[in-house]
Amino acid sequence: CVLFIKRMGDSHTIQKVLPDPAARKREVAAISAERADCPQLTILNVDGALFFGAAAKFEQEILNHIPRIRMLIIRMGRVPVIDATGEKALRTIVDSCHKHRVRLRVTGLQTQPGEMLQATGLDHAIGGENIFPRTGPAIDAAIAQMDSIICASCPHSVFHECPDLKRKGVLMAADSRRET
Repeated sequence: CVLFIKRMGDSHTIQKVLPDPAARKREVAAISAERADCPQLTILNVDGALFFGAAAKFEQEILNHIPRIRMLIIRMGRVPVIDATGEKALRTIVDSCHKHRVRLRVTGLQTQPGEMLQATGLDHAIGGENIFPRTGPAIDAAIAQMDSIICASCPHSVFHECPDLKRKGVLMAADSRRET
């Protein structure tokens, strides 16, 4: 039993991902060290059961991202089960996002995790408008809320919308300089 719990906890992974520029749809791929990153939006892919054997690792890995970002998407399509310890870890993450003013979105909840969030009221803490069946619409919602002035100074083009956001940010910055 102890070996099973250890193996299940060790098989749990969290990976930072971004849209794959080669894909036609909004498919995501892992970020390599040389790949550009977005300073406003972090997308994390969670893989494996979220239970007492993996909850502490899950919580700590996600919390490490929160102070440095404005928006966070947690992709949970490969999380088949959440127990009470996993729900508590997710609640801590939600509370930390609220404290740091990070906009949290959750995508791809399977049946049992969705039922767990409903039963505990965590879905209300996250906000129904921030829970998406698929990642693409969550990315679209996040991009719609990006600060284009930050985009204007970002050297990367991670999303298809980045060039438009950069132009908009440059124009907004120029307008604000003219007003002062």
